[in-house]
Amino acid sequence: MSEHSLRCATVVAVPASRTETESRAGAEQDAGARTRLSPEDRRAAVLDATIPLLIQHGLGVTTRQIAEAAGVAEGTLFRVFDDKRALMVAAVARALDPLPVVAAIRGVVTDRDLETVLGDVVDVIRARSETLRGVMAVAHEMRRASGERAPDGLPRAVFDTDDPATRADVDRPGSLAHAAHQLRGKAGRAPETIIAAVADVLAGHTAEMRRDPAVCARILFSIVTSSFHDPFGPADQLTTREIVEVFLDGMRARPTPSHTPETPC
Repeated sequence: MSEHSLRCATVVAVPASRTETESRAGAEQDAGARTRLSPEDRRAAVLDATIPLLIQHGLGVTTRQIAEAAGVAEGTLFRVFDDKRALMVAAVARALDPLPVVAAIRGVVTDRDLETVLGDVVDVIRARSETLRGVMAVAHEMRRASGERAPDGLPRAVFDTDDPATRADVDRPGSLAHAAHQLRGKAGRAPETIIAAVADVLAGHTAEMRRDPAVCARILFSIVTSSFHDPFGPADQLTTREIVEVFLDGMRARPTPSHTPETPC
């Protein structure tokens, strides 16, 4: 499933266990640094802890596991998210967020040889692709387990635009509607945003490439991401060096050969 297809990713109603439900009623007092975190920062920390657990356990991950990984009390999860379902969708949306990847790409030092620069860029994109392979498997699991969908692919209960309460929830972080809205938006814009950052990095090496940086960036991104999709398995994925070599063999500028007349026989 591509990032584009996740615009229509569905949200499964993940049942909460008795322990998870009971934990919502408690008003835990977080100590130390946690009390100094804003709701936004705490929400981000919870999501960052959730993503690898989602990849490892799928929808079977428990809120207890998430709370332990995030270093918060279990009830804290439900002070920043309405329920487990909203948390799961928000974690997928965060994994699709291109901004951390763009920041890493823009941090690549460009005043080095082209091959070294390409290697650093490819490493960043490969790491993201590896994460997305696992996250997209979870998103696919959500779609299989989902119920009735609205025409745009989202459950009617999540994105019923005729419901004023649902429309208001779109702008409220921690709600299911907000998470679904973020998921659709980030899935749609991520590839182009990353490609633009790669083009900026390659701009300093324009003279060394056969095409302009925007075209080269798109080609490089396609080579990396395609090796993480079927029919390629883990054993078939190209290494960073192989990806760079494939790219340079096709796109490195070559001297124009001078025409030498043939010597008459």
